[in-house]
Amino acid sequence: MIVDESIKIHEIVYQLFVQKVDHFNLLDDRTFFQRFVVNSKYWNGTGPVFFIISGEQNMEVSSVNSCQYTIWAQQLNALIVSLEHRYYGGSYVMEDFSTDNLKYLTTQQALADCIVFIDWFTNVYYHVPSSSKIISFGGSYAGTLSAYLAMKYPSKISFSVASSAPLNPVVNFYQYMEVIQKSILLLTNGEKCLNNIKSANNKIIEMVHDPLLNYNITKLFGLCSNIENENDLSTFMFEIANVWGTAAQYGNLVPGYVSLDSLCNIMIDDSKEPLDNYLYIWYGMKSSDECNDVSYPTMIANFKYSHIDHMNTRNELFNMTRQWLFQCCTEFGFFITSDSYDQPFTNFNLNFQRQICTDVFGKRVTLSTSWTLLEYAGISPNYNSARNVLFVSSTNDPWSSLSISQSSQYKIVIVENGTHCSDMIPINEVSVPDVSRAQNEIYNYILDALN
Repeated sequence: MIVDESIKIHEIVYQLFVQKVDHFNLLDDRTFFQRFVVNSKYWNGTGPVFFIISGEQNMEVSSVNSCQYTIWAQQLNALIVSLEHRYYGGSYVMEDFSTDNLKYLTTQQALADCIVFIDWFTNVYYHVPSSSKIISFGGSYAGTLSAYLAMKYPSKISFSVASSAPLNPVVNFYQYMEVIQKSILLLTNGEKCLNNIKSANNKIIEMVHDPLLNYNITKLFGLCSNIENENDLSTFMFEIANVWGTAAQYGNLVPGYVSLDSLCNIMIDDSKEPLDNYLYIWYGMKSSDECNDVSYPTMIANFKYSHIDHMNTRNELFNMTRQWLFQCCTEFGFFITSDSYDQPFTNFNLNFQRQICTDVFGKRVTLSTSWTLLEYAGISPNYNSARNVLFVSSTNDPWSSLSISQSSQYKIVIVENGTHCSDMIPINEVSVPDVSRAQNEIYNYILDALN
């Protein structure tokens, strides 16, 4: 969401920083080009530096002219700079994304990238005075990095805003779907919507397991092939649940996003059967007339694709799922499952999610959430290390259960009825009422940090 229309898109360009491949091996002198973008329009030469952390995605040039922090930068004469995460977007570390070449994709390396870059940017590139404080911002996984950065490098980062940051590395992330159920029940006719979701899911399972009706599911949902086994079924059911997950995360952020409320308004239509309403939603979310390939082998093949085609940049820049899956399979877990009874979806359990890791990366790649918890302390970081971190969480965000949202010893801002990263989006016609109050509270925390 562009904040300052006076800045033309061609005025902000990608720049390149020469970054080390491995910060923790003094004998390794390999480097790669890491992209960054700058917005210096508001900086008066003495104001603070807003360091925007880019997460598991392509870094758009608009990242320094979007979100609420751009408005605050205008008010505080701040210099805005955003650094793209290694392995994502155009910041290629190795010649491809093969499993062996992903070994430098860790939070430790990413945080070191940030510190090395900040030193160069403030001391060499822009000659930022030592009196100018550096404030980091990030949302979702980037919010996690923003918190880690301030906790690990307090001499460099004066203050950190960590929005919707999943800090607790859990293997079985069943709470994700529980929050979606809770959010649905807050809606008018939410209980009816929930019951119809369950009814539609049960009907699908019944038809899939009936040899005479399995093919009907293929035709009804426009699938490219029949559901042949439990892995196919799990892939399909997770894809259906993901429609609701997307609405839960991004509804009420900016105009045009589908919300849980709009989906439930379809699901409670008594003139149709629940499965028919499900189908209406399914086809409403489609982006093409092609068949839907939701088979397990196709999903695994897509995840295993590791080639970098530099001539097909848009495809490469926006398809980051393999890299993020690798991070989940090695450091975080975050495996969203239907293993809880307090949610309406079914048939994608923890074994299914763990099998994906094995089938994509092999048995040599192992998950160690215990190491991540030991290194960063999850939702119970040392008070002294977290004293300059502001944790922002939204009550209807499916990731909120992994964030710090209840504690008297940390700086916390809660957005009531907000969704994923609600506080980062400038107020618009679909914003929930509490966003304005939360943003004012965050701004006051920033003012205190600067003073």
